[in-house]
Amino acid sequence: MKDWRDIKLHFLDFEGGVGTGVIEYGYVTLLNGKIQETQTGFCKPICSVPEIEFRQHGISDTFLKDETEFFSEKFIEFAELRESGLFGAHHASVESNFIKRVWAYPRKSPDFLDGDPSYFSWGPWVDTYKLFLNTCPGLESYKLSDLINYFKLSETLEDLGARYCSSRRKKYHCALYDAIASALLFMALIELKKSEKITLRWLLANSCSQSKKQADFQQMDLF
Repeated sequence: MKDWRDIKLHFLDFEGGVGTGVIEYGYVTLLNGKIQETQTGFCKPICSVPEIEFRQHGISDTFLKDETEFFSEKFIEFAELRESGLFGAHHASVESNFIKRVWAYPRKSPDFLDGDPSYFSWGPWVDTYKLFLNTCPGLESYKLSDLINYFKLSETLEDLGARYCSSRRKKYHCALYDAIASALLFMALIELKKSEKITLRWLLANSCSQSKKQADFQQMDLF
């Protein structure tokens, strides 16, 4: 099992809906807690963007009129991303569902835990929502923006948003901006828990909600 610091962690965020599919994606690649790469893009919607979704993410049909590729045509990009590291997100089940609706499985990818040579899964995911919920109980809210404010990361997020995001997409509910926010929270948690032994299995165990699944991960870390 590799140390998490030696593994690329790709924090993802998708904007879209069940009907439209993914219409914007963004990801931030961390290695040893430092940003190595960012990427974002738009996709052609499967159907017209509903007003209720437009009010959330601000992406209209007019905005997307020149897009020619559906998200489903991005398989190679995301399969290669998964081959190179693990995925992370805030509320990872949302991103996991988005990606599995389009592709049930990636290509063969390392599991990074037990050296399984034939592993076909988009997971396991590093989930910053579950990490804070499980290791910092009692906070008033675990919403992305509230955690950013609580840990005084707003200014850093604004600076990184100005550096990596377009002028129209440097706010919450913009894919790359939210991915950066999730990556910042991950780094804040590592700093917060620096006195503890943070292993990859610990991160994945605390990214789960099921107590049995947590126990399975933690038990395996003893051997």
